[in-house]
Amino acid sequence: MALSWLSQTVYEQNDSLTNILSDLPTFELETFGEGENSNEDIFQVVRQPFGSDTRRIPVGVVSKNYKLIQHAQVVEWLAEAFELVGWHPREAQARLFITRYGERIFLRISHQHADFDPGDGYPLRLTVNCQNSVDRSCALEFSLIWSRLICDNGLAIIRKASKKRLTHIEYRPERWNIGQWLASSLHFIEKDQQQLKEWYRQSVELDSLEFWADHHLSESWGKAEAARFCSIARYGWDGRVKRNKDMPPSRWQVASNSYVPGLNIPISNGYHASQALSWIASRTERLDERWERIYSIHSLISELIKSSQDYKMV
Repeated sequence: MALSWLSQTVYEQNDSLTNILSDLPTFELETFGEGENSNEDIFQVVRQPFGSDTRRIPVGVVSKNYKLIQHAQVVEWLAEAFELVGWHPREAQARLFITRYGERIFLRISHQHADFDPGDGYPLRLTVNCQNSVDRSCALEFSLIWSRLICDNGLAIIRKASKKRLTHIEYRPERWNIGQWLASSLHFIEKDQQQLKEWYRQSVELDSLEFWADHHLSESWGKAEAARFCSIARYGWDGRVKRNKDMPPSRWQVASNSYVPGLNIPISNGYHASQALSWIASRTERLDERWERIYSIHSLISELIKSSQDYKMV
C-alpha cells in the first residue's frame, strides 16, 4: 500500500529506537534569497546532505519566530523518557514513517512492558506515537495508543493527559519534558485496560451494528468504510466495495480480499467492533487521515454502544 502525507510519498523503516537516529536527516535555517534580494522576515528550511545524497534541498519557509526542532532531538527525548519510566530504549522497536525529503516524520515506538489481553487471547501492546515536522506543516505531538499484536492495528483511547501537542512557536526547552509527560500518562493504563474490558463485555447485536454503520459511521468515515465495517462484522473479510445508491451501505457487496484475524464472527461486542474500525483506519493510505480515524475510535465506540442500547429499546 502506497502511503502519503499531505500529498507527499511516505517511506517506512523499522529499527530499534536507538538505531533509528541514523535514518534521520538534519536541517538548517538559512536566509531566504540572496543579498539585496533576501527576505528579512522569513527563513528557508534546508535539508542538509544525507547519506549518499549530497544535495541541499529547501523543504519549507518559516517565520523568524520559528524554533527548529530536529527529528534526532525528538528521538533523544523519547529515549530519555523511556529510561525515566524504566523501559530500556534498546528494547523498544520503532517504525519510522518519513516523507521523501524528511521534512515530516511519524514514529510508532512499542515496548513489551505493558502488554495486555482484554479477554480474547490476542494481546495489545502500549505504543508511543510521535510526529514532528521541520517545515511547520504539523505540530510536534506525542500520544499513547494500544496496538494489536496479531495484525498491528492501532487503537487509541485518548484521555486528557495521554496526548501532548506543541507548536514550534510555543517551544521553550525549559518547559518541555517528555519524560514527565510519559510518566504521568502511564497512570491511565489501568483505566484504559478497564475500558477495553468493558467494551469486551458489552454485547452488541449485528442488526444494531449495521444500523449504526448506515447512519453514524457512514457520516463520519464515509459509506464505503461503513460497508467494509459491516462485511468484517458479518464475515470477517475486508475488500473492494461495490457501491449501490439504491441500498444502504450495510447491504453493499464487499469482495473477500483480506481476512481480518482475531475477531469472533459475527462480531457481538463493542471491543471487536473497535478492532474492525481499527483495521479499516490502520489501512488508510493517507497517513494524516489514518491517525485522525484512529484517534476517533473511542468516541465512535461510545456512540455505537449508546446506539445499540437505544436500538434494543425500539
